[in-house]
Amino acid sequence: MKWLLLILTVTCVYCVATADYKCSLGEYKYIALHTHHPEQRMRLTLQWLKNNGKACSIDKLYLIADNTSAMLGTADNIEFRMILNDFIQEKK
Repeated sequence: MKWLLLILTVTCVYCVATADYKCSLGEYKYIALHTHHPEQRMRLTLQWLKNNGKACSIDKLYLIADNTSAMLGTADNIEFRMILNDFIQEKK
């Protein structure tokens, strides 16, 4: 489990540092579905959204919004929803 967290952290840092990084729903889904602890899942998915939300198209943002409850489960939170809604409003 520690190795997985280390790999995810390094991947997220690398993706943020890469200028041409695009919105990867696969990475978001992987983090959301493979992180068991709700607080950790909330922190990692929130960080992913903050780092990558601007790169997402409106369609991808709507996909995230429509599946947030299923993906995050008990880690679903108002901060995630507010940031996501802000990105959607910017794209409209």
